[in-house]
Amino acid sequence: MLKNIIARYGLSPVIEIEGKEEKFAPGVYLCKTGDCNSLLLDLLKGRAGLIVSRTPRHVLKEKLKLEQTPILWLTKIDGEGNIHPLRLEFLLQTLVDFMKSGDTPKIILLDGIEYLMVENGFEPVFKFLVALNDYALLNNTIILVPLDESAVEKRHANLLRREFREIRAD
Repeated sequence: MLKNIIARYGLSPVIEIEGKEEKFAPGVYLCKTGDCNSLLLDLLKGRAGLIVSRTPRHVLKEKLKLEQTPILWLTKIDGEGNIHPLRLEFLLQTLVDFMKSGDTPKIILLDGIEYLMVENGFEPVFKFLVALNDYALLNNTIILVPLDESAVEKRHANLLRREFREIRAD
């Protein structure tokens, strides 16, 4: 069934931006909201990518000038390539399946973490990110998580910073 989901959403790993991949340790990285798109484009070189975002895919494809990188829309609206925010287990399995497909290094942009926290609460989303980090470490995947710290409680931001590394655009 999961292979059907991957096929349906077109989540086959495709390297869209050719070039030598930048050496970067796998795992989850927190980034400032404004930095993540440029970081993604830099880190896509030589890596297969996947984007999960609150922004509709047609807007992101145009903004980032990406044609082959799959984009999943995080929304309550039913539709192909859409992920409901309350389906954290489904989202986790979808991302893990993408990470495990093929031997190429991968990068995932997981935008909308604050939205997931509003819909699910902090603790389930934190556990989701910890599990995602473990899978990323095992599957040579970088996961960028844009975080607007003004949108989350200070103690939650501190927990996130303690568990995950931060990355900034140069």
